[in-house]
Amino acid sequence: MSIHNHLQSVRRPARRKRLPLAFAAVLGSIAASVCCSQAQPVTAEQILAATGVRGGFVVHLGCGDGKLTAALHASEGYTVQGLEPDPAKVNAARDFIRRTGLYGPVSVEQFAGAALPYADNLINLVVAEHRGAVSREEILRVLVPNGVAYLSEGGEWQKLVKPRPANIDDWSHFLHDAGNNAVAEDTVVGPPRALQWIAPPLWLRSHETPSGIEGLVTSGGRLFYYFDEGVIGITDQRLPERWSLICRDAFNGKLLWKRPVAKWGWSEWAADRFGGIDWTDITGGAPWFQTRTSDDWSRLATGCMRRSAMPRRCPFLTLPPARCGLPSKRLLPSGRSSRWTGSSSSSRAAGCRARPSAGARERQNQRRSLP
Repeated sequence: MSIHNHLQSVRRPARRKRLPLAFAAVLGSIAASVCCSQAQPVTAEQILAATGVRGGFVVHLGCGDGKLTAALHASEGYTVQGLEPDPAKVNAARDFIRRTGLYGPVSVEQFAGAALPYADNLINLVVAEHRGAVSREEILRVLVPNGVAYLSEGGEWQKLVKPRPANIDDWSHFLHDAGNNAVAEDTVVGPPRALQWIAPPLWLRSHETPSGIEGLVTSGGRLFYYFDEGVIGITDQRLPERWSLICRDAFNGKLLWKRPVAKWGWSEWAADRFGGIDWTDITGGAPWFQTRTSDDWSRLATGCMRRSAMPRRCPFLTLPPARCGLPSKRLLPSGRSSRWTGSSSSSRAAGCRARPSAGARERQNQRRSLP
């Protein structure tokens, strides 16, 4: 090879291989389909506006970094949980939510299964960017009636609403509805078989004061009632009542809102009867109780009929058993028994008129014959 030809071969640029136009078109269509398979990002405000969900339990499938999960907590009426299969993203999302001060009402859990970890009819809104192996049927299972699923499918966001069963009825008035006929057309209601939710507080003020829950009605999947949030466990009615109108989700018990109500309750409606009454000093009438006993020594009285006035706050163990001249036993809370040592004159003064049975008289004679 000559020097001239060698220099030309060095200077000559290498030819670039060109793809066929048909193959390039195929690659472009694949890239476009991949880009379009994921819906455009949306904000929490857009999701809540599109779904119409105002409070309740929200589940975010494929929550990623947790930013949208935290933003879905629009107010105190929302409880949000994100589910993410990647443990690294779970930790990152938790760190972000902690920095915002929302962790608690907003939480993130690692999840990569096909069955959502929730009971039936519990969730108000499911937002699924990447739902993985979770099917639509599974999402509908956990949604409450009229609950909404917002799914990213086919390059766009789709809204899916769970229909409300026709055999569930409302109770919007004191006597069912405006017709004042206290009969519902609900065929789902029946004896309780499971516990769906528990909402605080677990105790009312006292069973000796007017009830702390008044006027409970339900409509549109929500519960409305008046509740006295006064000090619990104290029966003194002179303590102020604190009534509020409360709204909860009927399917999961989530507190949606609460409004204080002034001048409400029996202390306002019947101040002459309930206003300023000290409920710790009420005696009331003395109810009568009557018991017939036999020669069974585990009874409180033996072989007699006794009538006695029972004070309102008198524990049953403080009542002296009638003896009718025979030893008897008193039951103790632990199941043990102790011999009653009172005199027979006191039992006769109590009004005993029955005679001991033959078996009791025989046992009494045997004891007397012992040295």
